[in-house]
Amino acid sequence: MNSPGGDAGPRWGGAALLRPGVLAFTGSIGPTDVHAHHAVQIVTATTALTVLDEHGDRHRGTKVVVPADA
Repeated sequence: MNSPGGDAGPRWGGAALLRPGVLAFTGSIGPTDVHAHHAVQIVTATTALTVLDEHGDRHRGTKVVVPADA
């Protein structure tokens, strides 16, 4: 996946576990376009990551909880 705007950026790479009610991913993630999921997302990372909310405010940390449909 390339970063928004078509610039070459970090790619996603890793492994996933998919079971009913669970999707667990381990690896590296790159930029994404604005989107929402119907599930609560819980992210833990070894290095800080930045997410933007629907107002464009940045949130940075190694533990991020994103509410459903946000």
